[in-house]
Amino acid sequence: MFVAAAAQSTLERAIAAHKAGKAIEAISLYQEALRESPKSFTAHYNLGLLLMSTGQLEGAISHLNSASAIEPLRPEPYLARANAYAELGDLDKAIQVLTNGETPNQKIPQYWLTRASIEAALGFLDRAKVSAQTAATVAATSPMILSEVGKFLTVVGDLTGAEDHIARARGLAPSNLDLLDAHVDLLIKLKRFQDALAVASAELEKDPRSARARIARNRAIQAASGVDAALSDANQWDANSPGSELLNVRKAELYLAANRNEDARRSLEEAIRKNANLPPARLLHGELMLAASQPEAALEDAIQVLKQLPRDPRPHNLAWRAFVALGAKSEAVAALRSWSILVPHDPTPLMPLASALLEAENYAMAAPLLERHIRLKPGDLEAYDKLGQAYMGSQNAEKGIEVLEKAIADGRKSADIFVRLALCYRQTGQHANVISTLRRMRTEYPADLRSWTLEAATHEGARQFKTAYEVYEDLSKSHPRNSAGLEGMARSLGLMGKPLEAAEVLKTLAAQFDDQKSAYLMAARNYAAAKQVALADQMFADLMRERPEDRDIWLMHAQFLAETERKPEAIRSFLACIPKWPDHEPTYRAAAVLHADAKEYSQACDVLLQASRAFHLSRDALAELEKYSKQANRLEDLDRELDRLILLSDVPQHTAMAYVETSQRRGQLQSALKVLQERTASTPKNAGIWVARSRCEALMGDGKAALQSLRSASEADPRSVEFARLLATAAETEGDFPLAAEAYARLADLVPHEPAYRLKQAAYLNESGKRTEAIAVLEVASHRFYNNKDILTLLKKLRGDAGGLI
Repeated sequence: MFVAAAAQSTLERAIAAHKAGKAIEAISLYQEALRESPKSFTAHYNLGLLLMSTGQLEGAISHLNSASAIEPLRPEPYLARANAYAELGDLDKAIQVLTNGETPNQKIPQYWLTRASIEAALGFLDRAKVSAQTAATVAATSPMILSEVGKFLTVVGDLTGAEDHIARARGLAPSNLDLLDAHVDLLIKLKRFQDALAVASAELEKDPRSARARIARNRAIQAASGVDAALSDANQWDANSPGSELLNVRKAELYLAANRNEDARRSLEEAIRKNANLPPARLLHGELMLAASQPEAALEDAIQVLKQLPRDPRPHNLAWRAFVALGAKSEAVAALRSWSILVPHDPTPLMPLASALLEAENYAMAAPLLERHIRLKPGDLEAYDKLGQAYMGSQNAEKGIEVLEKAIADGRKSADIFVRLALCYRQTGQHANVISTLRRMRTEYPADLRSWTLEAATHEGARQFKTAYEVYEDLSKSHPRNSAGLEGMARSLGLMGKPLEAAEVLKTLAAQFDDQKSAYLMAARNYAAAKQVALADQMFADLMRERPEDRDIWLMHAQFLAETERKPEAIRSFLACIPKWPDHEPTYRAAAVLHADAKEYSQACDVLLQASRAFHLSRDALAELEKYSKQANRLEDLDRELDRLILLSDVPQHTAMAYVETSQRRGQLQSALKVLQERTASTPKNAGIWVARSRCEALMGDGKAALQSLRSASEADPRSVEFARLLATAAETEGDFPLAAEAYARLADLVPHEPAYRLKQAAYLNESGKRTEAIAVLEVASHRFYNNKDILTLLKKLRGDAGGLI
């Protein structure tokens, strides 16, 4: 195709920039070349590939479409476009590109490998195997393609077929050590240990100094004879031989298998010292860091390996587990997505990804993932239950019934699957099928209580309370050591309007099960509902006589007195508990609330002041004291108490803050500040005092002093996220960008799974004129949060402003 001379020159410069890794420059030049010659196949195709490599997949697809329109007989754009759709997660569209007749040349093996990968990702394993075999037929003399087919068949579980293709590939390329590793590993998986040993030994005879051959033979020895035999073999290796770093990694693996962790650590450190970026060493180090509860370090290892092996499932797996250990849910989900996209035929990430989507109530996206998982692993019973959950969540319970009924009919059943089927029936209003499903479940899984409780709940929903009672009664007889039956019987009796009978069951429940003590209060309430308050009083009198030191019984009695409109008696009962349990704040507060309900605000103040002198009041209790003091016109008593409390060495932050607020009300901020300055001087490690001082300084209009006090608070308690966040917000408000950057750096260290803090740290470093430092922070963050668009956007902006490259 003719390309204008000027455009050709621009295109050549674009290709040169592309090859040199200058992405921004190459994109700009390709776009310029297309303005000069809109029909350039090369410009469209290369720009599509470049946009794919930088994650701009929609734009890539557009240019790849244009390339196909210009030269429809070229297969490359179709393959690239299928991969782009796969990376977007649209596997159906990807396979459509490859199978609907668009691809003009199906005689290239990469077409069939791409198709096999996507078919496997969709769960169509039989079709995928045929496509992979076709790739091998098309390229029968290519060891690389035969190897790829062998690796693919390994992932999808066809080990015999995989071994056949790997063996053929080795026949064509006998010196390829990657093929040796794959062949030995496959023979081990097939439990053909002697064959594995023979293959590795033959290679070692050809090159006795080959580290890879030694390691392959050692793996075969371990499989055939155990860890001790493999360690004995490894101890004969020459520490200075070629590939010693690989040998050290293998030794570390063996030491770990033998529970010799310290030896493993030393061997691994030696390997990393010789080659810090060796993938197997970094992967093993990451596993050790994860086991040692150091997920940050494990994540760094995973990211380092992903740079080198983006389509290897192992670093994806490590990154996901590291994010989980860090509590970084969104990043863990992003890692699973990246894994499923870059290694589309690996089923491993599908279940955890679907589970995360179900937890986020994203049922529509979870269902196809679970369908694929079941096609790949039809024996995974948990997946059927989760698929039923997904169908229910997306209001398609009829489909759930169809899938679960078939699973049970095929012998794929569990208690969870029966429960899920019953819930699907219930969602569609099929009451009789709910009951029959649960009763069948009861015969097959009699130890699972859910068959009783769900059936009873279904009867309750249909207002069949007597039938529900009978189910709970049967449960209680069948599982007398479980409280659920008695609980259900009591509830059903209450729903039937039989509170007296319910009360008796509840008394039995509380007497039989230590963790059901609150059933006594429920029994009392049922006695009251039956107008038999005297029976409730007698029950409590007997209990308090039998258990004079049981605080819960005393407090339930006082609460019951209040519920039955005997508030003076309830107050006396609560007050009687105070000498017995003087450090129990809820007792004081309950008595205070009852006084306040009776508009006895002064007495409510007295109770809380008594508590304040016994221990530090909680934030809520202190707020109640302030409220009642206002209602009783006793603010002076509150002020005197706060004046006393502020002088205590361990005064909590909320109390110190209350002291500041009451000082403002009294117009005594200046004297309060003097007290707080003395307190921070005498107890500089009490961060709460520093926060109160900051509040006082802010109320007095001294923002800079308030900011410095917050900084002191954060330094006094450097592990506090709250103080670091207060400092960051205040620094932003005051326009102190360097301090804001410092505060967000501390927040990012304290909450490492939150990308927004690193983003803000970099932004404020840039605002402070420290662009180079900001870029450095973002570069590290872009590895840590490798799917975060905001971080990548700011990094591109700062690098672009600085003349750098994306």
